[in-house]
Amino acid sequence: MSGWLALVYLGLMSQWIGFFFWYRGLRIGGIAKVSQVQLVQLFLTLGFSALLLGEAIEPMMLLVAVLTVSLIFLGRRASSSR
Repeated sequence: MSGWLALVYLGLMSQWIGFFFWYRGLRIGGIAKVSQVQLVQLFLTLGFSALLLGEAIEPMMLLVAVLTVSLIFLGRRASSSR
């Protein structure tokens, strides 16, 4: 029974109600700026899983995280200078 409750919770909160907040944030901040947060979300999840759950973070994970954030930064910088 708890598995079904978890599925309903995830279906309602993450996939339905969460989108209302996400689209509201996109409307307020602008799609080009706010959508970049979604690219960094994976790395924030890795960091929180290490802090809260004790997951091991491998050096390759950190390298990919740094490269991705750097490319996002450079891309935003290049588009703002035009």
